[in-house]
Amino acid sequence: MFYGKLPRMEVGVDDWKEQSRPVLMQILRQFCIALWLVDYPDDAEPGKVDFKVCGGSAFLWQTDSGKFLVTAHHVWAAFQERLRERPGRCLIFYLDRNHAIPIFGAKPVSLDQDLDLAVFGGLGIENLKPDEKEFFPQPPYPRSAVVTGDRLALCGYPKDLRIDDERYNIIGMVYMQGAAIVGSAGVTIRIPGNPPDKFRTAAVPSLASFELPGASGGPVFAFRDWGIEWVGIVSAGGGPPHYDVIIAPSRFIGEDGTITRPPTML
Repeated sequence: MFYGKLPRMEVGVDDWKEQSRPVLMQILRQFCIALWLVDYPDDAEPGKVDFKVCGGSAFLWQTDSGKFLVTAHHVWAAFQERLRERPGRCLIFYLDRNHAIPIFGAKPVSLDQDLDLAVFGGLGIENLKPDEKEFFPQPPYPRSAVVTGDRLALCGYPKDLRIDDERYNIIGMVYMQGAAIVGSAGVTIRIPGNPPDKFRTAAVPSLASFELPGASGGPVFAFRDWGIEWVGIVSAGGGPPHYDVIIAPSRFIGEDGTITRPPTML
């Protein structure tokens, strides 16, 4: 079973940045999905739908307690608002190997607006059978807190890389590496904008010009001596000009999917 180990990562933290960027990206992107909420007009004909969408990213996570979908709370709040306004006319999809897969029956396990975390489970998540994507298995040992200076990597599907005139399609994803800056209370993590280590496809002219909407909810990993560790969710961007990334720490999410606030927030 895969427990977050990367090829040749036994070389140590100081050397991880010498690994191939595309290889690392391909490993991490397995656990990150692009989400769409599609609003179908009342008079829509099958196959000829002029739909309205809102999007986000999410992380597929598995523990001994089950399978979960984790995203940013504000992503779910936007979806929920549309679902309430248009009951019966909206569906949530995720993209897997260029196929739009509907998600039915996902139930909120734990939500926290202030931490900007949302965890979903239930049969709708347990029954997902990804093809290209997969659930990240939580290693059977305690998670460690991120400290300032830790090397992090994140990925997500921002709106600038989604094709508006093609149904549920993308041309690429944002993948960035950078050093963590942790707030004094340990509740927020930041990656400085425009880090030296980032990856883009030939179709993407520049990462520095991108806004982050759509990438919210994507997973953030820390590189450890033993491999990779899931440490957070993309929450917001702090730009311009360089679009710092603000991260919601995942250590507040228990293996049963329950979010527990730190003492500083009680």
